[in-house]
Amino acid sequence: MTFRFLVLALVILLPGHLLANVGGYTNGVGKSGDLTAFHPKNAEHIEMQTEDLQIDLLTESARVRVEYQLHNPGRSTEVVVGFPYEYATFAPRDDSKPSERIHPSLPNFKAFFDEKPVAVTIVAEKTVQVSLTSSAFPFSGRQIPYWYTFKLKFPGKESRTLRIEYHAPYHVSEMSVSDDNKVEPSTFAYSLSSAAVWKGPIQRGKATIRAVGVPPEFVQLNLAKRFQKSGSQWSWEFTNLEPTKDDDLIVLAHPGYQSKLRTSAGKHDGPGDGPTERVEFRDTDGKWSMRHRQYSISASSTHPNDGELSYAAENVKTGSIGSAWVEGAEGDGLGESLELTLKPARRLSHLAIRNGLCKSESHYFANGRVAELAISINGKPPFLAAIPDEFLSRNLYEIPLPKDAPEVRTLKLTIQKVYRGSKYADTCIDSIALVTPLSKPPKLEPTR
Repeated sequence: MTFRFLVLALVILLPGHLLANVGGYTNGVGKSGDLTAFHPKNAEHIEMQTEDLQIDLLTESARVRVEYQLHNPGRSTEVVVGFPYEYATFAPRDDSKPSERIHPSLPNFKAFFDEKPVAVTIVAEKTVQVSLTSSAFPFSGRQIPYWYTFKLKFPGKESRTLRIEYHAPYHVSEMSVSDDNKVEPSTFAYSLSSAAVWKGPIQRGKATIRAVGVPPEFVQLNLAKRFQKSGSQWSWEFTNLEPTKDDDLIVLAHPGYQSKLRTSAGKHDGPGDGPTERVEFRDTDGKWSMRHRQYSISASSTHPNDGELSYAAENVKTGSIGSAWVEGAEGDGLGESLELTLKPARRLSHLAIRNGLCKSESHYFANGRVAELAISINGKPPFLAAIPDEFLSRNLYEIPLPKDAPEVRTLKLTIQKVYRGSKYADTCIDSIALVTPLSKPPKLEPTR
């Protein structure tokens, strides 16, 4: 069957969402199934002069901004385009069948045509399976459940700018057995091949990837040889690209890992064990670490209780989303602090933090969040750590501590800058955990 379908803007892959470039495919993409709900119109009459892709890899999502300069060399025409919402499945490393975190929609999706907002309609599609680009990463397929569609009017002989902005959550496969968990890598992808439907090549383009909320040393690109890396940023510039599936970009933002949840003594915390401190032992490519909350904590100030609702510093130790410390000073909380005391002192590689009040995304943005912390180890002069402004529903953002840091007795965290809340001036921190590197695998009792 000869077919033509348009895929617009980005592809998140791993079992991630797969979103594609402005454009589409005419035939030969290895499709099975029927595309019946949406068909693009007149895209083949419009040239893609430039593409500027900006990808910020946050902790749980990719923040995407892509701008296209499109030119109509002919007479006036109206183009109907669609942005596909796609899932890509990651091939597991064994015969297990991991569950997949499915995100029902792309949050904060916005389209602008010459800086004017474009009305977007979501069109449901039969699930369509298409083959993936060849890749160094073991993906097994993708599905298209629905489209974001909109109309663009092009006057004759003129150019127009199309801009797409959104946050694309990483999609992750995982498998759990009791307190043991296996998580596949978190992946994001961008399909340049779909631009082949436009008139001629992509005349000029640039892709920039920044590791903002993920460790840059963990990031992997399937097209790494094309990119120039500088610190935590990757850049690639190209001209007259007639894209094929070999040009589709896949990014591994987080590596896969296996984790084992135990008590602080390394034993399984089962019924009848009584209240104990739970820790996570994590194996990432053979490197073990322990994530824990084995500290006491005090605050320079605390917001008064709201009835039975407490905002105490102890809330950050629970690990429960939505149970936060809220500072109690006037204004935005600049200069307010938390102090963590470890007994015994421990070596730490990272401070893991979930910023803000994470009861919901609306709670998060309504209240203040920390933009920058001054972190003092054992009373020594502090160093500064910036924190991305990202609502987290599962993970914590990990701040690396100096590699030459001594065993930690105390950590003082002082608020230096804040992201102001849209409704409240109070600044909040939801959760804090500590990461201790392990020189060898821990001896753990099996779960029961």
